[in-house]
Amino acid sequence: MTARAHVYALLPAWICVSLVASAQTTTPCNQLTGLLASARSQFQDLRGPVDPDDSTIFQASRRLPGAIECLINRDDGLDSYDCFWEYPDSASMSAAYGSTLATVRACFSGVRERSTSDATSLHVGDGPNYSLYVRVRKHQSKSGRYRVSLSVERSAD
Repeated sequence: MTARAHVYALLPAWICVSLVASAQTTTPCNQLTGLLASARSQFQDLRGPVDPDDSTIFQASRRLPGAIECLINRDDGLDSYDCFWEYPDSASMSAAYGSTLATVRACFSGVRERSTSDATSLHVGDGPNYSLYVRVRKHQSKSGRYRVSLSVERSAD
């Protein structure tokens, strides 16, 4: 495997698909901008079936490429669109986290950030009574799987 192929293997699929399709105007930045537009209406246009066990969670009707799952969460004062990618080990997860964060930063340069060792939130906009954030997180699930998640969040002010 070439060095370039190895790097692409570690990137979340939504970035790779967007890089390949960029000539067709589908880029990660366009996808994120579309999700932010949906956030303004609490993701109503992306809501699929409601979770039978939790009426605040919906399957998303559209997934980012390669995500194993995308959900819409409605909680008191916070609506979010969350997608998850899984990796075979911690090193792959960390590499994917770094590349995803770099891509998001390139889309929203100059915005305020908050970071911890395993998550970064970027404050990307405001509405009349809400704020918009994009959050990238790496974590190990309860079942032991290595995950990177990307969330677009609308929080009430």
